[in-house]
Parts: sequence; structure tokens; C-alpha cells
Amino acid sequence: MLWATTAFAQSEMTINCSEPGQLSDKIGGRYEYLNRLTVTGRLGSSDIETLRCLASRDKYKTISDGKEVWKDNFFELDISGVSCAPNNIMFPRTSHLVKIILPVNARRIPDNAFYGCSRLIHFIAPPLISIGNSSFEGCKNLEKFFIPKTMEHWGTNCFKDCTGLTDILIPEGLKDLPEGCLSGTKITSAYIPSTIMSIHETAFDDCNALKSFGVDSYNPNFMVAGPLLIDKNSMTIVGAARAARGAVNVPEGVTKLRNKTFNSWWFDSINLPTTIQNIEPGTFKWCGFSTIAWPDNVKEIPDGVFECSGLKDFKIPEGVTRIGNHAFHASTLTSIEIPASVTTLGESCFQKCNFTEFTLPSTVTTFGDAILKNSDITKINLPDNLKYISNEMLRDTHLTELVIPSGVTKIGDHAFQSIKELKTITISASVTEYGKKMLYGCKNLESVIVMNENPTDVENIYNEKKAVLRVPKGCVEKYKACKGWKKFKNIEEQ
Repeated sequence: MLWATTAFAQSEMTINCSEPGQLSDKIGGRYEYLNRLTVTGRLGSSDIETLRCLASRDKYKTISDGKEVWKDNFFELDISGVSCAPNNIMFPRTSHLVKIILPVNARRIPDNAFYGCSRLIHFIAPPLISIGNSSFEGCKNLEKFFIPKTMEHWGTNCFKDCTGLTDILIPEGLKDLPEGCLSGTKITSAYIPSTIMSIHETAFDDCNALKSFGVDSYNPNFMVAGPLLIDKNSMTIVGAARAARGAVNVPEGVTKLRNKTFNSWWFDSINLPTTIQNIEPGTFKWCGFSTIAWPDNVKEIPDGVFECSGLKDFKIPEGVTRIGNHAFHASTLTSIEIPASVTTLGESCFQKCNFTEFTLPSTVTTFGDAILKNSDITKINLPDNLKYISNEMLRDTHLTELVIPSGVTKIGDHAFQSIKELKTITISASVTEYGKKMLYGCKNLESVIVMNENPTDVENIYNEKKAVLRVPKGCVEKYKACKGWKKFKNIEEQ
């Protein structure tokens, strides 16, 4: 009956617990109806678990127009008058907690205390001295966090992925900014006080709204170089104002570039010092600059380093020996010249690039699959010492004719698949192994010239009814009897 339920239908309560373990009984039948709760007295671990359950419910009951209805739960909790062990203040993954007021004697936030509280907006606490590891990680609706002057310690990832956090004070007295502490936040500026002695290189990762850094003049450990925050002792980049535009000038003395520092940052141009020794894979992925001078000390173009970047013009210096997997994949590169020092091309290194002509140096002895797949090339120069054509090497390119050099013995799977403009291909006598669907989808193929007098089986040659197969003199019958080749309607002697 409605009159029986309305007695419990109040959404807000104040409860005093004289002893730990009383909370659940005192809530009683009101459990489904509460979405605001003030608790005083003494709480134990079972009471905290009851509060976690209240803050994790998807819905709560209320009375509307004389009817009992369910509403989305936005739970508010005031435990400012509570006495409990500090390590008991744990509400990880309580996804419907929107507001909490901590006990007045709280001084430390335990590790993971509010981890994943995705709806937490209001956090009110007395002067704290310590915030634990991942304490507020993933609290994406937390917009403001008051940092008192008493603060002495931040744990790793303490505010990581607080994507609503736009402003936070790094207090004087704090000594370290640990791993990932502000990564993924939306802070727009960061001021480093005099007491900071160390900053982990991941502290400001993915702070894509960050426009500037400042460093206290009495801090001897850090300096600002344009949009970069530099550890002067190790000459390490420990922060990047990724919302800044214009030129990035990396100062002399820096030896390493991390991928998280520059990845997806749309600055206009970058100048690298002569001291650079190491550039991590993916460092400039999704970056917008169009040109860069590669440092002489770095002898490898790392995996994915310019993938999906705005790079248009790039000169690979003599001395580079390897171009890594996906190094220029889907970049806007319009031309490329590979020096004789390069011996290895990684998988998909030039896939989806915009240049129209490509020369494979004779010094390249090892290369991965799909190195030119989906690129815009209309002309390719292959060296005479080439030993194989890799899987998907030229798939979906724009070649109109192709000559396989005399040293090639193997053509990989899908090597020339879907080259729709390809009209003529000449295959040298040295080729004895053909991959699957080698020419599948080459719908405008007109002529296939094969130089080998002793044909080997082949699968899925496309357009056999239209294209002409031209074979060495006296070999027509051999090809008519060979798997794959015999599907050609027109087989002629050369």
C-alpha cells in the first residue's frame, strides 16, 4: 500500500552510528530510497561497504504524483563527522557517487580510493598531506580539486584520465611529480614551484589542452624551452604543452625523444639538436608538420615514427641502415629518396603514401610485406639483384606496366592484387614460385608475358578470358597443361 512505502520514501537521511557495524541496520527499509546521506559517529569496514553499495546502484526509488518510480542514482555522501580508520575511506568504481565530504580528521587518501568514480564532481576534504596511487584515476567528471598548502605527496597516476580537470595547483612543498600523475587531464597550464626536485617523464602525458609551462625562478632543476619542460640535470623532456602551435626547438643536450611527448601534436615545425641519439617508435605519429631534418646520430627510422603524419618532404641521410615497420604508413609523403646505406625496409613502411615514383636501391636485401601497398605509385624501378617480391608488396597501387627482374625467384601472395590500371606484366624466367591471388582483381590486365620455358603451378590469375598469355617459343602446350596458366583462353608464343 502507498501509505506504507511513503514512510521510507525520503531520499535524504542523517544517521549517527555510536559503534562500527550499525549503519546497515539503521538504514533498514530505506535502502532503496536514499540518494543523499549524512553519517556521523564511528564507522567500520562493513559500514564503508554499505556506503559503497549505495553509491553503486543504478537507480533509487522515490514517490512522484503519488506513484512509486525509479530514478537515476546520483549519490551524495557527507561523512565529515565520522571517525574511522583512514584506509577504510575506499570507494573505487562507485560509478554513481557524485559528491563526497570526507571526515575532518582525514589527512591521507589511500591508493585507489576513488579509482573509476566516473560521476564524481564534488570532492570536499580537510587539509590533506598525501594522495595515494591512482586515488582519482578515471574520475572524468571531476572539474576542480583544491590542493592545500599542507600537501607533501602525490602518488603515481593520482589524477590520471581526470578528463574534466582543467586547473590544478601544484603546491609549494611538493617534491615530486610521479609517473602519470596528471596524464590525460585537461589542464591548460602548469607552474612548477621551487620545491619540485623530480618530474617523471610521463607526468604530463596526453595533456592535450596544455598551452604553457612556468618554472619558479628559485627552482634549479627545470627550465622551459618554448612549449617544452626540460629536466636540466638529465636534459630530458618531462612535459610538452601540446596545445601550443608554432615551431618546436628541442634544445642542445637532449638525447632522447619519447613517443608520448610528440605523438598527435600538431605543431608547425620542429628542429632537432645534434645531440639526439634515440627516437622512439611512433614518436611523430599523427603530427601535422610537413618537414624535418633527421639527426645524423640516429641510424634507423623507427617503427611507425611518421605514421599518419602530415610529412610531405623527407630526406633520409646517408648512414641510415633500416626503415622500420609502418615508418611512413599513411603519411602525406610526396617524394622519397633512399640512400645506399639502407639495407632493410620494414613491413608496410610506405603503405598509403602519396609519391608516384619509387626506386628500390640495390643495397636493400631485406624487406617486409606490403611495403608499397595502397600507395599512389605509377612507376617503380626494381634492381637486377632483387631476389623476391614480398606479400602484397604492390597491392592496390596504380602501375600500368611492370617488369620483374631476372634475379627474382619468388612472388608472394597478393603481390599485385587489385592493381586496376595494370595492363602488362613481364615475369622473368628465374621466377619458379608464385603466391596466391598474385594478379587477382587486375581487371584491365591485357598481357601477361612469362619468360620461363618450364611453367610451375599458379593460382587465381585474374581476367584469363580477356588477357593474352605470351610464353616462350615452343611452350604453348606446356602452359595449356599447367595449373592456373591453362585457364587463359588466349596463349601465344612471344
